[in-house]
Amino acid sequence: MKKYNFDTILERSGTETLKYDTCREMFGTAEVIPMWIADMDFECAPAIHKAIVARATHNLYGYDMGGERCSASIRGWLSRRSGWTVEHDWLRCTTGVVAGLAFAIRAFTREGDGVVIQPPVYPPFRAVIEGNGRRVVTNPLRRTADGFEMDFDDLDRKLADARAIILCNPHNPVGRVFTAEELTRLGELCAKHDVTIISDEIHSDLVFAPFRHLHIASLDARFAERTITFTAPSKTFNIAGLTTSTAIIPSEEMRARWDAEYAKSHIPTGTAFGHIALRAAYDECEDWLEEVLEYLRGNVDYVRSFVTENIPAVKIVPQQGTYLVWMDFRGLGLASQDELMGWLVREAGLGLGNGADFGVEGIGFARLNAATNRMTVEKAMSNLARAVSKIG
Repeated sequence: MKKYNFDTILERSGTETLKYDTCREMFGTAEVIPMWIADMDFECAPAIHKAIVARATHNLYGYDMGGERCSASIRGWLSRRSGWTVEHDWLRCTTGVVAGLAFAIRAFTREGDGVVIQPPVYPPFRAVIEGNGRRVVTNPLRRTADGFEMDFDDLDRKLADARAIILCNPHNPVGRVFTAEELTRLGELCAKHDVTIISDEIHSDLVFAPFRHLHIASLDARFAERTITFTAPSKTFNIAGLTTSTAIIPSEEMRARWDAEYAKSHIPTGTAFGHIALRAAYDECEDWLEEVLEYLRGNVDYVRSFVTENIPAVKIVPQQGTYLVWMDFRGLGLASQDELMGWLVREAGLGLGNGADFGVEGIGFARLNAATNRMTVEKAMSNLARAVSKIG
C-alpha cells in the first residue's frame, strides 16, 4: 500500500518559485506548463517538513554547524545506497553543487588551463569554467541507437590538453548512468594524463532499475586520490531551496587545496534548516524516495510510450536516471532552434529547457522535466501531439 500521494496538484505560482514565477520572463508568457528547471512539483517527505517545523519553533536562528550529526547521516546514506565507505574527514559542506564546481576549478586548476566537459551537458559547467578564466575543452557524447556513450578515443586526445574534467553522472540532460567499465576507462585516462576529476553526482539517487549509480571515487584508490565528488539531497528530496550540498575529497592534499581556496571567500557552510532537512532526509525518508522513484519512472515511461506511439517524428532518448527527458525534435523539420522553442511555447503551451543551452550538440533538442503530477504530464503530451498535428 502506498504511503504517499504524488498526484496532488499544488499551486506554486505566487510563492516566488523560480520554476513558475519567471515564466513570463523566460518564455514571454505565463500561459505555459513550466517543465524546465530541475525541481519536483511534489511536497517534500513529511519527516523533512516535521523536522523543519520543529526547528522553527525554537525561535532563534543563529549560526549553525552541521558537524558530526550531518556527517553521520551522509556517510550512512552513501554506505546503504551505494556501498561506499566515506570517512568523516573527507566531507566538506558547500553552498551548492555549482558553487562547489567553481571552487574546485579554482583550487585544482590555473587560469588558462583546459577543463573537459561532455556535451550536451548542464549549462553551468561551461559558465564556471569560462567565468574563472579556464578553457572549455569539449569531448561530446556520441549518439548511438540506444542513447549516448562516451567517445574514449576523443577523450584520450582531449585530456592531453586539460588539467581537469567535470564528469556528470548520472548525466544531465541525456539521462545516462555510466557503467563501472565506462567509469574505469575514464579514470584510467585521467590517471594517464594526470587530470583531476570533478564529479557532479547530484542526481545519483534518481536512478531506475536495473541501472545502478556508481561513484567513480569508490571504484579504485587511484581514482579517489584525484577526485572531488559533489552530492546533495536537494534533487533527491526536492529541497533545492536549502543549502545541503557536500564535497567528498578522499585525498588529504586535495582537501588542503580546497580548504585554502574556500577560506578566501569566507562563505558560510550551511544553514540551520538545511542541516535539519539533510539529516531528516537521509535518516528517515528512504521509503519516500522509493515511492517517488516508482512514480517518476511511470512518468518518464508515459512520455516515451506516448511520443513513440503518437508523435514518431519526435525521438526520446532511453532513460536510465534523472527525471529529465531529452527530446529530439529534429524530425519536425523546423528551421532553427529559436523556431523550435517559440513553437513549443506558442503552439504546445510548453516551457521546456532549450537544448542549445546545453551546447551546440543540443540544437534541435529540448529538455522536459517530468517530475510533476501525472495529470500535468498527460496534458503536456496531449498539447504536444496537437501542436505536431498542425505542422505541414
